[in-house]
Amino acid sequence: MSVSRRKVLQGGVAIVVGAAVPLAPRLAWAGAAATLDLATFKRLVGSTFQASVNGTTVSLRLASATQQAKPTKKGECFSLLFEGSTRFAQGGYSFQHPSLGSFPLFVVPVTSPGSATTTYEAIFNRI
Repeated sequence: MSVSRRKVLQGGVAIVVGAAVPLAPRLAWAGAAATLDLATFKRLVGSTFQASVNGTTVSLRLASATQQAKPTKKGECFSLLFEGSTRFAQGGYSFQHPSLGSFPLFVVPVTSPGSATTTYEAIFNRI
């Protein structure tokens, strides 16, 4: 049985397409976070976000959105501070907001352990 170059290429294309299918939702998700900017978050300071943490929904209030460096042609650098009553480890979580939809965000707890509320920080660095 001989194998033609055409059959090999057709098989390779099917494998590449099949391998990319599981990535499609993840790429779309990352694109949503890339469109979020400081101005968007500044308008939402004081509003409540939902974070999916280990299968549980946690409510977090956006306490501040602060510019960290002067914006350039390439982008901007800013931080977000969220406050909540539930303590969880730093990591990437799915966040949701009624006006923004769902997007991934890596947050780090920045509060002392004895505090009544926990503050989480997310840094956007697009410079």
